[in-house]
Amino acid sequence: MNCNFQVIEATANSVNVAVKRVIDQNISNNDIQVLKEEITNIRKIVHNNLCQLFAACLITPHVCIIQEYSVNGSLKGILHDPEVMIDKDLAIQLAIDVGNALQFLHNQKEPIYHYNLKSSNVLVYNNNIIKLSEFGFYKSIFNCTSNPNRDLCVMTKDPEWVAPEILKDKKLPPNYSFEYYDIYAYGMLIFEIFTRQYHYPDMNSFIVGYKIVNENMRPVIPEFLPDNINIILTQCWINKFEERPKIDSIIEGIKLLL
Repeated sequence: MNCNFQVIEATANSVNVAVKRVIDQNISNNDIQVLKEEITNIRKIVHNNLCQLFAACLITPHVCIIQEYSVNGSLKGILHDPEVMIDKDLAIQLAIDVGNALQFLHNQKEPIYHYNLKSSNVLVYNNNIIKLSEFGFYKSIFNCTSNPNRDLCVMTKDPEWVAPEILKDKKLPPNYSFEYYDIYAYGMLIFEIFTRQYHYPDMNSFIVGYKIVNENMRPVIPEFLPDNINIILTQCWINKFEERPKIDSIIEGIKLLL
């Protein structure tokens, strides 16, 4: 089954929505059941910085989810648009808002992990409100449950966002928590927010993945970043994933800039 899906802008009850339809509709009954369970859980989660999931269709060949639509696009587009002004205070607020959303997910009675955090999955709304999308689908067809290479299918498309222990071992370590994965990716997002730079410019995905695994490569942290952000990034990207900081302490570290 193909990992990808297409996004279609539509209208439901006079509201603009994003319809995310799985491209490859060769979907097993097990995939459908897993997706149903995840959607049931996700719809219970309400937070100002989480994209709302409105509905879903679980009948092939029309399997899709329907969620909030953002006319402003993703945070990735905003960060790399030189015509968009982002001052220090806004950068801090963006980083904190993402952190608050992750904190809310991680602190659920049954923790929810994003599993696919990156700037293209952070949507921007009016008044610079940001919302995480695509959280909580780490077991479903959106991450290739039917694919024998499901552990790597989505994650290796953008290796700069993927925790090195997953890239390296080609499988999840025993008793691994996706909290470690989210924290690593959050560090990458903090870097992108405060520098407005790509992590590894002019380097293709294969080389990026290879160097992360074999040469312990990380983005070069610019000297202009505040010391506490430098420390946060270094801690988030540490190879010993058990030593990565908790989301609560990262947020507190960012707040020191206020």
